[in-house]
Amino acid sequence: MFLVAAAVLFATTGSVAGVTSAPSADAAARIEHWQNDLDQLATGLAHHEISDAYAPAQTRFEQEIAALRAEVATASDDQLTVGVMQAVATFGVAHTSASPPSWWSRNYPLTLWHFDDGFHVVGAAPQYAAVLGAVVTKIGDTPIADAVQRIAAISAHENMPGLIYSAQGCLVSATVLHALGILAPGRDDFTFRTADGRFSTLTLAADFPGQHSDQQSVRTTVPLYAQQPDKFFWFDYLADSRTLYVRYAACNDAPAFAAMTTDVFATAAREPVARLVVDVRGNPGGDTAGFDPFLEALRNSPLARPDRLFALIDRATFSSGMLTAINLVNQAHATTAGEAVGEKPNSYGDIGTFTLPYSNITIAYATRYIRTTAGDPPTLAPDMPVDTSYAAYARGDDPVLDTVLGVKPAS
Repeated sequence: MFLVAAAVLFATTGSVAGVTSAPSADAAARIEHWQNDLDQLATGLAHHEISDAYAPAQTRFEQEIAALRAEVATASDDQLTVGVMQAVATFGVAHTSASPPSWWSRNYPLTLWHFDDGFHVVGAAPQYAAVLGAVVTKIGDTPIADAVQRIAAISAHENMPGLIYSAQGCLVSATVLHALGILAPGRDDFTFRTADGRFSTLTLAADFPGQHSDQQSVRTTVPLYAQQPDKFFWFDYLADSRTLYVRYAACNDAPAFAAMTTDVFATAAREPVARLVVDVRGNPGGDTAGFDPFLEALRNSPLARPDRLFALIDRATFSSGMLTAINLVNQAHATTAGEAVGEKPNSYGDIGTFTLPYSNITIAYATRYIRTTAGDPPTLAPDMPVDTSYAAYARGDDPVLDTVLGVKPAS
């Protein structure tokens, strides 16, 4: 279950936050640069985005651009950047998005993850260790549900899991929160509910752009899938459960993955293997074709059965990461387990990009429609839904993997 209702209220057309900053000294040049960016945004998306994705929201998109043009002289650069994000998000296509440069956002040194009872602090800089594990209930004077509804307007998402995943990052961005008016100028206070039910309000200090404070984790132990975070992929044989575990965290470096695939199936031939688990949780995508050698090896494998092959998915499984799970199901009879993914299984993808020259905002656009299943399901839902509670997360448990390990092969 998610905190906010499925019927998300989108912001009014052109509704960047109220004006809080004066134009720069060279106001005329700044206005010209922003108007040029808006011209390139409007013409670039109209030219590049495939018509089936562009047409349904064309009028709304054009209205958003017109509203931004009217506000260029009075809105801050941050507000205009958020306005561009909102304009592009009107298409409701996860792969059609606006991404500010990496140095744009000042972030509070907190990491949030959403569980059934809200957005918990799962990582924090040492000075905020007191709120580790607490639930964020309010930002400034804005209840957390209202904050998520405002973020929905600037988040290129297709379903509720995708919005929740996006919100986890936006809710700790001082730049986004101030530009959207979730936080008033000069305010940086968050209200938390601790495990004993008490509420406390803290004034936070955001890191400078490009700065990333070290954070303490709420976890007491690190689960298997998080033990090698610097690698795109790796595997291990779990002798106690006779499980071949493959962590596929990103669809990158196809030659190295092909070499690892050889090692994986050599291990399967050498060891007694009851099940093969491919973990694509948190996989943001990349090159879908890089997984082809693995699928080819599975075609003649006795592991290609629903009771022996499992794909683990979650809200952060996206793009080629999601297609990897779907291909495991369609081509090798895998059983999926975990959470619903943050994207529709039938959607627009294979992105191209262009960059707006003044703001350095990167615009991604879809180049084709990808259909993987019949109908129009809102998400790829797991065959075996498994919720992870905050308590299990904090202990370092992995209920998804544990559930799969509990499935006994038929023979």
